[in-house]
Amino acid sequence: MQAVSKVLEKVEQELTASENDGAISAGFQKVRDILGTLAYSFLFFFYFFLFFQIYVGSS
Repeated sequence: MQAVSKVLEKVEQELTASENDGAISAGFQKVRDILGTLAYSFLFFFYFFLFFQIYVGSS
C-alpha cells in the first residue's frame, strides 16, 4: 500500500510540474483528474472491503 502511495505522489508531482506546458498540459490535467478519482475510489472500496471483512465477516 505504501508503494502505491509513493507512485501516486510521483505522478502528482510530474503532472503538477507540467501544468504550465501549454495545450498538451490541459490533456494531462484531465487525465490526472480522472486517474486521481479512480485511485481514490479504489482506495475507498478497498478500505470498505477490509472493514466489512473484519467487522461483519468475523461474526
